[in-house]
Amino acid sequence: MESFFILSAWWIVPTVVAVALVEVLGRKFSVTYLQKAIGQGVSPELWNTLGVIALISMGVSILLSRFDAIHSFSAKIANKLLLVSFEVGLLGLGVIIGQTIFGFEKSQFLNWQVWFFGIGFVSMILIAILLNFILWFCSQIIYSQDGKTNFMQKTASNHYFFIFFLGLSLIFVPIILLVLER
Repeated sequence: MESFFILSAWWIVPTVVAVALVEVLGRKFSVTYLQKAIGQGVSPELWNTLGVIALISMGVSILLSRFDAIHSFSAKIANKLLLVSFEVGLLGLGVIIGQTIFGFEKSQFLNWQVWFFGIGFVSMILIAILLNFILWFCSQIIYSQDGKTNFMQKTASNHYFFIFFLGLSLIFVPIILLVLER
């Protein structure tokens, strides 16, 4: 759990600082290139697609959990894809937080609008953090350099039907959710 917070801080804090710097520099210099880069840093489509690919790889790894030689390789791939998805999510969160804090003129809003926007913003950020936490958690339970994790050992010791159901669920549910999003 500690590594979740450390990784989150390493990605979110520098991103918020970078957005703040661009906002401050934008008042005196032309920073359109940097502003465009920041705008492209928030890509829910990229995060969703990477997350789906990562969860599919986790499902494949679970399906292969009884085949030690293949499973180790598939679990490592799933772990790396889940971590990349997690880190892309952190980058996007940092950009959104930075843009929200430093990108709006506070004088444009009435008091009630600030409170309303603030509650909605905090709620959406908490949901995004929860979804991102799920990616990180999955990366921790799917792979360990020491061998199979407790989760994978228990999964592999279950009946084939359970392994098949869990693996296929992790493959098809994310795909269905991604298709339904459009």
